Amino acid sequence: MHDWNLQYVLTVAEERSISKAARKLYASQPALSLSIQKLEKELGVLLFDRTTLPLRLTYAGERFVATASQIVDLEAQLLREIEDINNCSKGRLVLGISRLRGKSVLPTVLPVYKERFPGIDIVLMEQTSSPLEELAISQKTDLTITNLPLRHNQLEYTPICMDEILVAVPDKYLPTQFDRRKYRSPNNTAPEVDLYPFKDSPFILLKPGMRIRQVSEGLFKDEDIKPNIILDSENIETLFELAVKGMGVTLIHQSFIPRTSKGTFTKEHLPVSFLRLKNPKAKTVLVAAYLKERYLSKAAREFIILTKQLLSSDKDV
Repeated sequence: MHDWNLQYVLTVAEERSISKAARKLYASQPALSLSIQKLEKELGVLLFDRTTLPLRLTYAGERFVATASQIVDLEAQLLREIEDINNCSKGRLVLGISRLRGKSVLPTVLPVYKERFPGIDIVLMEQTSSPLEELAISQKTDLTITNLPLRHNQLEYTPICMDEILVAVPDKYLPTQFDRRKYRSPNNTAPEVDLYPFKDSPFILLKPGMRIRQVSEGLFKDEDIKPNIILDSENIETLFELAVKGMGVTLIHQSFIPRTSKGTFTKEHLPVSFLRLKNPKAKTVLVAAYLKERYLSKAAREFIILTKQLLSSDKDV
């Protein structure tokens, strides 16, 4: 790009005098005159007719000034736009998230985020965990909200909050030794349990190969349980609603359970209990994942900060 100070030419053209333009630009008259002459020499044309006072633009000077005015105006607009983006006054955030997690997390986070940053357009890409990671790698999303571990080492992450896998147990399958009043909230602080007391219960689980199913199989194996799986599905929302209806026991990430706009859980008064497991395999972290070394916009960074504030108040990483 040419190192031209277009404002020099525009100011001389406006003032029709190098001395007046120099005073306006807080520059010395000789330096300004030399700068104009160097530019004219580089262009191979005269921009000003110096045979008259005040100075007049040549035809080439008129064309130069007309275009230079547009360039200076565009530069000013660009700087204002960049400043707006930097201040989150405008911009776009492409967010990858699963449908059920979106149903739980987004009503808590997005209203607050949009109130703070109304100029940021939110674009949602809703998929299951594996396709979401692929979207992040292909740079089709800015952030992906998912659980550790990540499948792809091209991604890095910022932790948001603990996200345990809970056992969701309908009342009719809750063993008598458990006081259901202690387990009504998905965020309860009741003692952690083993899976063994539920070994004879019917289970409804995600299909083999899906992430929670893989973890569930490890949990069963650790306690030498052969679960009675009466149904499997690709939709954790369906399984959870069936558990609420009493069909069977399921395992579900805490972040999948719907919340109110204030961040509290909406399922606390349903006929289902939520039990936390002792097994470390059930302890995982909800993260915001993104491509390694990719620039994160301020809009993305502010989303991470706010989501962590709203979701981790009870369970910090």
